[in-house]
Amino acid sequence: MRRHFKSCVLYFSLCLVLALMVAIFCFSSQNSEESGALSARVTAVVLGIVHPDFDRLDASQRAELLAKAGHIVRKCAHFSEFAALGFFLLGFFKALSWKIPLRRPALVTAVTGALYAVSDELHQGFVSGRSTELLDVVIDSAGVLFGILVMGLLFYLRRKWEDRKT
Repeated sequence: MRRHFKSCVLYFSLCLVLALMVAIFCFSSQNSEESGALSARVTAVVLGIVHPDFDRLDASQRAELLAKAGHIVRKCAHFSEFAALGFFLLGFFKALSWKIPLRRPALVTAVTGALYAVSDELHQGFVSGRSTELLDVVIDSAGVLFGILVMGLLFYLRRKWEDRKT
């Protein structure tokens, strides 16, 4: 039964990693107009939540606020999607062998995530109106590291919980 559970965790985490990689690839495949429109919609939703008077501003004030906040929202989106990738990648690599210390899968996750961040930015360089930015690779890699930290913390807390029960 335990072996079946472990293989289910392995395949489920692999599916999550692949789905997230496909989603990131699809976002990077959007041309500048599609990407900008999506970012503007997300930014408007975020501003509607964090700025209660956003809908009451006149059109020029909304446009100015959207432009300023849009850059931040885009960078946060980069960080978030790669944080999720780091989180699920570490789960996958740890599920490959539960017996090895967490350092090794964390290192493999960091390298894999950083390489995927580089490939994502290179891919964007071939998309109409998009560019390759070193800052985005840094933000993406920082997101991967954050995902590793969160998953690592969960593994640590689980181990402490199990030690406390025995």
